[in-house]
Amino acid sequence: MKRHLFTLALTVGSTFLNGFPVSAAEAQVAGRLIEAATALSQRSDGQGMLDYARVLRAGVPVDAQNPLLVSDFGKARTVLEAALTIPGPHQSEAKLTLAKMLLAGEGGSFDINRALSLLEEAGRAGVAEAAYIAGRTMVERQLGAADAKARLQLALRLGYGGAAFELAGLAGTPEAEAQSMTRFGIGLLERRAASGDGRAAYDLATYYRENANSDEALHAALNWYRKASELGHKRSIFWIARLQMDPATGLFNSAEAADYLNRAAEAGDIEAAQELVKDFTESGDINVDQPIFDKWMRRLAGIKDAKAVLYFSVQLQNTLENRKKLSDDLFAQVMNGETRDVDALLRIGTMFRDGDGVIADARKALDIYGLTLARQSKDGTTLLAQLLLEKPELRTEESLTAARNGLVATAAAGSINAIVLRGDFSLHGIGQTVDIDDAMAWYSKALAVRPSVRVLNRLAEAALLSSDPKRKIFAVEWLEKAEALGSDAAMLKLGKLYAEGQVVPVDIGKATEYLERSAARGRTDGLIELANLHMRVGGPNAFEKAHAIFQRAVDRGDVEASVEMARFLRANGRLEEAVPLLETAARAGSFSAAIDLFDVLSLEDGESGKAREFLELAANIPDLSSADRFLLAGALLKSTDPLLSLRGANLAREMAGAGYPGAAAMLASTYLEGGKSERNFGEAQRVLEEGIANGDVEATIMMADLLLDGVHTPADPSKALSYYDRALAVQPKNPSLNLKLARMYADGVGVDIDKKRAADYLRTASDAGSRSAQRELGLAYLWGAGVPQSRELAKENLQAAADAGFDRAWHDLAALESSGFAAPVDPEAAFAFNYKGAKRGDAAAMIDVGLSLLSGFGVPHDGEAGIGWLEKAAATRTEEGPLAMYRLYEAYRSGQGVERDADKANEWLARAAAANNPSAMFQTALVLRADSSQALQAEGLLWLRRAQVLKHNQANKILTKMAAADPHFEIPKMEVVDENEEP
Repeated sequence: MKRHLFTLALTVGSTFLNGFPVSAAEAQVAGRLIEAATALSQRSDGQGMLDYARVLRAGVPVDAQNPLLVSDFGKARTVLEAALTIPGPHQSEAKLTLAKMLLAGEGGSFDINRALSLLEEAGRAGVAEAAYIAGRTMVERQLGAADAKARLQLALRLGYGGAAFELAGLAGTPEAEAQSMTRFGIGLLERRAASGDGRAAYDLATYYRENANSDEALHAALNWYRKASELGHKRSIFWIARLQMDPATGLFNSAEAADYLNRAAEAGDIEAAQELVKDFTESGDINVDQPIFDKWMRRLAGIKDAKAVLYFSVQLQNTLENRKKLSDDLFAQVMNGETRDVDALLRIGTMFRDGDGVIADARKALDIYGLTLARQSKDGTTLLAQLLLEKPELRTEESLTAARNGLVATAAAGSINAIVLRGDFSLHGIGQTVDIDDAMAWYSKALAVRPSVRVLNRLAEAALLSSDPKRKIFAVEWLEKAEALGSDAAMLKLGKLYAEGQVVPVDIGKATEYLERSAARGRTDGLIELANLHMRVGGPNAFEKAHAIFQRAVDRGDVEASVEMARFLRANGRLEEAVPLLETAARAGSFSAAIDLFDVLSLEDGESGKAREFLELAANIPDLSSADRFLLAGALLKSTDPLLSLRGANLAREMAGAGYPGAAAMLASTYLEGGKSERNFGEAQRVLEEGIANGDVEATIMMADLLLDGVHTPADPSKALSYYDRALAVQPKNPSLNLKLARMYADGVGVDIDKKRAADYLRTASDAGSRSAQRELGLAYLWGAGVPQSRELAKENLQAAADAGFDRAWHDLAALESSGFAAPVDPEAAFAFNYKGAKRGDAAAMIDVGLSLLSGFGVPHDGEAGIGWLEKAAATRTEEGPLAMYRLYEAYRSGQGVERDADKANEWLARAAAANNPSAMFQTALVLRADSSQALQAEGLLWLRRAQVLKHNQANKILTKMAAADPHFEIPKMEVVDENEEP
C-alpha cells in the first residue's frame, strides 16, 4: 500500500462518517427518476408496464440524496410477465427485455429455452436486437451454426451493426469475407452514430476496445465512447474512465479517469462508485481524493452494497491490527528496558491508561507504573494505587501488596496524596476488610500535614459511612469547614443532607441555599439535585421553579446544563422542548447531547437521517475519554447503518481486547443478536471467556446470565451461580450483581429459596445505588419477606426509589396506602401517589388513576378523565396495556362511572383478548360458548385454551372439568399459534 495506514485509519474512523451534502441539481435528477418510476407504477397499459419494467431493471435511486441506481429484477420480471398478457405493439420489446433477463438469471432462474423462444418471436416481428442476441447466444452455446448465422444475418438486414462483427467471427468464414463484413459493420454503426444513435456509437467503441492490439485502437475506442456519451449513452461514461485508468497504456490519465468515474457514479453507475472506493483504499493509480472516497463509500453503504461494506469491514480490521501492533511494540520496548527515564515511563503509562495515541489498556498502564516503584517514584506509586482503586479487575495480591507498601513508604516521606490514598484503601476495603477507623486515622494525618478541602471531604465521607451516630455528626462539621474554604463538593453534599434529613433535620431552606451555591459554581449535579428537590417538595409551581433553575444555567452558556435540562424536560413529558436544547448543545461539541439526541430521534422516528447525523457528529468528536468511547461503541452498534454498525463493532473489539470493563459483554451481545445459532453463541462465548480472563466482571456476569436464562445454551443455574459468586468476589457491592442474586434466592432459581439472604443482597444493591433494588427492598418490608414487616421502612425505601426516578414505586406507595397495613386506608394519599406515577408514564399507575376517577375513590368522580387515563394506559406498549383494555371493557359493560355502551365494551374486549389478556380471553370464551352455533362454541373452546395457557384459573377449572366428564373430550386444534405457549 502506498497510502500510509494512519491516513486510512482517520478516513475509515471519522471523516467519511460526516453527512455529505447533495447539490440541488443532483437531488433534482434523482428525485425526478423516483417520481417517474412512481408514475409508471400506476399504469396498467402494456406500454406503461414495459416502461416500468425497464426502469426497474435499470435501477431507481433509493432516495433523492443518493443517485446510485438499484435494480429490482424480481419486480421487473413480474411486471414484464404481466405486460405479455396484454395485447399490443409493446409485446415485441417486452419479449426482448424478458429474454435478456432470462439469459442473465435476473430476478429468477436462468431459462435459455424460453429466452430463445421469446427472441425468435421478437426477431420475426422485426426487432433487430432480438435476432442479434438469439444468434450470438446460439453461437456461444453451440446450438447450431446454420441457425445462428441465419439469425445474425436477419439482425444485420434489420440494421443491427454489431451482427456484422459476429458474422465475421463465425468459424469457417473466409478471411476476405470476414474483413469485408467487419468494414460493413463499422460503416453501418458509423452512419447510425452520425444520425444520433448513441447505442451504435457505444457498440462501435466496444468493438474497438475488445479487439484492440495497439494504443491507436484504444484511442479509437475512447473517441467513440466520448461520442456515445455526448449522445446520451450513460454507460459510456464509465468506459471513458476505465480506458484511462491503466498506466500500462498510452491513454493513462489519472485526473480524467477519476473525473469520469465520478460522473458515471453521479449518473447512477454502481460499478463506477466501487472503482472510486477501491482506488482510494488500495492506493490505486488514479489518486482518488478523500472527499470523493467519503462521498461514494457513504452512498454505497446507503444502498447496502455488499462489496463496499465488506471492504470497509476489512479496512477497519486492518487499521485495528496496525494500531494494536504499534501499541504492543511500544509496550514491549518499555518492558524490555529500552525506556529508563521515570518521567517518560509515567507519561507512557498514562498514555495506555487514557488511550492517548495508543489502544487504551489499563493492565499495560499498571505494569508500566509498576516499573517506577523500584525507582521509588512517588508519582508512580500514587498513579498505580489510583488505578487499583478505579479498576477492581486489576487487583491481585501482588499488585495490592506493592501498592500498600509503596503508599506507606511514600506517606512516610510526607506525600499528602499517598496518605489520602492509603486511607482510601482502608475506607473502601481495597485488599483488606473495610476499616473506617484506620481510614479516618490516615485522613487525620493528612489534615495535620496540610489542611485541604479534599481531606475534609474524605473525613466527612468516612464519618457518614460509620455506624456510630456521634461520629456522623462530625461529618457535618468537616463539610462546613470544606464549604467555607470554597468546596463545591461539600456544598452539594450538605445540600443533599439537609434535603434528605440525613444526620441533620430536614431543612429545605438550607438545602436550597447549599445546592444553589454548588450550582452557581458550575456543578451540574448540583443543578439536578436542586431541580429534583423542588419537584419532590411539590407545590403548584414546582415544575416552573425547577425549569427556571436549569434555564439560568443555560443562559450563562453552560452546555452540560443544557443537556441536563433536556433530560429533565424529557422525564417530565416535554420532549418537544428537550430536542432543541440537545441539538444546540450537540452542535456546540457536547458528546452526551449528541448521543442523547440520537437515542431520542431514533425512538421517535426510527433511525432517520437526522438521528444518524447526530450519531456521526458524536463519532467525530476528538479526544473522547474511554467511558465516552464505550458509550459511542454502544450507540454505533445500535445503528441500522452498516458502516456505523461496523465501526461500533470494531471499537467494541478494540476495547474488549484491552480489557475495558463491559466491552467484552457488548461485543458478545452483537454476536447473540445475530440469531440463536451455535456459531454465534460460540463467538460470544469466546469473547466472554477472553473478557473473564482479563478480569472483566461484566463478562463474568453475562456468562452467568446466559447460563441462567438458557436461551442460547442449555440452562445451568448452579454453574451460573458460580460465575456470579466469582464476580461478587471482585465487586462485592456491584448493584446489578447483588440484585440478580437477590432474585435467584427469592425465587429459588438454582438454589433453595432463602428470603433472608435475598433481602441481604437487596440491601447491598440498594446501598450501592440500585433504585430497582431499593424498590424491591421496600416491597420486602411491606410483605415481611426475609425481613421484619415494617410500614415505615417499606415507605422509606419505596419513597426513595420513586424520588430517584423509579416510577413504578409511586404505584407501590399507592398500594401501601390502600392496603390498610399498620395504618388506616388513605384513598387520597393513594390517588396522589398514583397520579405522580401516571404523569411520569407508569401504565399501572395510569390504570389506578383511571379507576379512581371512575369510582370516585380518593378523588371526585370524573368519568371522562377516568376513561382518558385508561385509554392512555391501553396505548402503551407495556404488559399493563392489555389490562387497561380489559378495564375499559368492564367500565363500558357495567356502566362504572360512565354510560353503558355495549358496542364500546365489545370493542375493548376484542382488543384486550387479541392482546393476550387472559381475563378478556376467558370472557370471550364464555360469550361464544353461550351461542347456539357449534362453530362459535368450538371457537370458544379455543379461547378457553389460550386463557388456560396464560394460567387463567377459571379457564383451567372449566377445561379440567370438561375433560373429566368426557374421556373423549378434545379441544379443537388452534388455528393461530399462541406465542406465549411452548411449542
